Amino acid sequence: MGMKLQSFTRSIDIYGAGITLNYKGHYRFQTTFGGIVGILVAITLIGFSTSLILNMFRRSEVMFNDSSIMRDPSTDTTEHFPAQKGFAIAFGLRDSDHSFLDEHYLKMFNLEVFQRTTVKLSNGDTNITNEKLEVTRCEDYLPYQNKTILKTFKIDKYVCVKPTNYVISGNWYTDVLKNLRITVEKCTTLVRDDCAEEDTINSELGGYWFDVVMIDSYFDRKSFSNPIKSYLTQKYFYTLEDGFFSNTDIFLRENILNMHDDYTLLEGSKDGKFYSVAGEKTSRYKWSYRHLGRVNLYLDAETVTYERQVFTVADLLGNIGGIFSLLQSLAGIIVGMYADRVFKHSIISKLYTFDTDEIDNKSDLDEADLPCDSQKKINLKDNIYNGSYRQDFELEEDKKHDSEEDEGGEPQIPVVHKDKRCEINEEEAHSLLNTMKGKRRYGYTPLDSLYGLFCIFKKKTWCRRRYKNSQIYQKGLNRYCQDLDAANIVQNLHNLNLLMGIIFNDRQRVLSKFSRERSINNEDGYMQNSMDMILQYKCTNFEAKKEQYHEAVQDFVNNLKASELSEYDKRLINQIEPGLMPIDESSLVSKVHTSKKSSDSPAPDRKNVAEVETLKRRNSPDRVCASPDDVKLELKDNNPQSKPRPDLLDDEDKVSSELEDIGIRNNTQGEILCARKRLQ
Repeated sequence: MGMKLQSFTRSIDIYGAGITLNYKGHYRFQTTFGGIVGILVAITLIGFSTSLILNMFRRSEVMFNDSSIMRDPSTDTTEHFPAQKGFAIAFGLRDSDHSFLDEHYLKMFNLEVFQRTTVKLSNGDTNITNEKLEVTRCEDYLPYQNKTILKTFKIDKYVCVKPTNYVISGNWYTDVLKNLRITVEKCTTLVRDDCAEEDTINSELGGYWFDVVMIDSYFDRKSFSNPIKSYLTQKYFYTLEDGFFSNTDIFLRENILNMHDDYTLLEGSKDGKFYSVAGEKTSRYKWSYRHLGRVNLYLDAETVTYERQVFTVADLLGNIGGIFSLLQSLAGIIVGMYADRVFKHSIISKLYTFDTDEIDNKSDLDEADLPCDSQKKINLKDNIYNGSYRQDFELEEDKKHDSEEDEGGEPQIPVVHKDKRCEINEEEAHSLLNTMKGKRRYGYTPLDSLYGLFCIFKKKTWCRRRYKNSQIYQKGLNRYCQDLDAANIVQNLHNLNLLMGIIFNDRQRVLSKFSRERSINNEDGYMQNSMDMILQYKCTNFEAKKEQYHEAVQDFVNNLKASELSEYDKRLINQIEPGLMPIDESSLVSKVHTSKKSSDSPAPDRKNVAEVETLKRRNSPDRVCASPDDVKLELKDNNPQSKPRPDLLDDEDKVSSELEDIGIRNNTQGEILCARKRLQ
């Protein structure tokens, strides 16, 4: 379970170094540490994304922007209709059960509403026109939702402007100024004939408050169903007093809304407009005429624009991508500090390291636990691990045994001696197992992690000296040096195939294969080879050990196939396996054409020699013909019963036929002439 979890953790590592070639079916070097960091990044990203998604649906992440502009008083002539955007104004007697429209007050006060237009003429004069507007009670006309409040404060008895198309525009610096004016005067005979006496009006003036009520609006930023809210404001009132005149100028400001409330981006922006009270100016002074009070509505020079942008899906994806890029960069730096130093070592060790779990479980391994066949396989495996196929590697027993064989003078092919290889004591066995165990990957200690993190904030010189003394550096250096032998085997893979052919194939094929490149002493049969991996062995009796080799190598290959290897390793073994196995004579017969002329000597050996020689000549850039003595010696060794046939030398077709008999096919004219010289 632990290995599967570790393998799964490693498989999700997205911060591994990129690999140019396909490495074991992958294009990225993955580590367990990188997988753990990837899991932490994924958890952080999921938590952050969940929080953003919840905020998006709740609309808790909203961006607001307010901007204001000032109108140009010389050019702005836009007309505004505040009553059509929810604004309303009402006026009356405060804390009174009566209205200005009652018969009693109509005889005392004259209340009028005008649409006032002021035009500056070119000659410098000013033309002022007043258009009287109709008024009515506010009980059913005032556009306010809560009617209970209107009745509670007796606002329903106030007077409202009935038409909603009155206009406000411009200011005192423009050529055209339009505003709304409300006036309160004493009742005079100029207005109506049945006015009350002036003394009666003056005696009652001190007990009344002139009140102005407006429906003001504001922008509710947190409301998405009804963002424009309205409320009643009662902050403009003054007493009606004889001999005094009160003037109030109220400025209305235009407010523009630009709202993007759809987080799916399927709907466009919602625009809106409303008017609010921006300010007021009140003045009171003595006045001996009949005017008591006046209210003017002007347009404010400032325009405010409100923008609201909710958190959308595009913002969600952008934030997730941004945090992912940030986490990926940080995680890549952290993982890179550790993974880069063991990248080459891990590649080599994973490609050329066996699974030693089965052998590691035998902790009490001693001499009795290692049969000869098993010991031979362990020796072979240990040699592959440690790169012991080198020229300078020879056991003392092998040297002694080789010297004894040299004295005998019998040419033999190298084999593993059962009597010598099985003589291994308990100490050497445990040393062998420890060597295998040491080939596994190593983990990082907490101290190693602190070294890496500490080096971020320190000078590189100190960190380099300190890091070289740490365990992780020393382990990686030792492991990398140990694997150089495996790298040499990979670089000389063709030599490895030749070695397997020498050890496991018949003597005649070996002699013919190296006849052009190696020097062979025919007197004592001793074979000298320049290959590094052949110089450590001496010739022994191959014929007696051929079947034993076949069985040992077959068990070794089957052992590899049965172990838990990746698909890449299995394919690699399947490619090398034919070179490990002794050549089957029946398979050789099927690979070449059947001889046109039969003889008493075995045909496969002869064709095998010719086929190998042909391949060597074709691969050679010079294609130099060998001497006749070499050819005769070679043919004699290959087939002692065969004799030169001078009757074929003059006939080119017969020469070609004879060449086909010995395995040389599809040759050029130059190759046929070269072969004719050899036959001569």
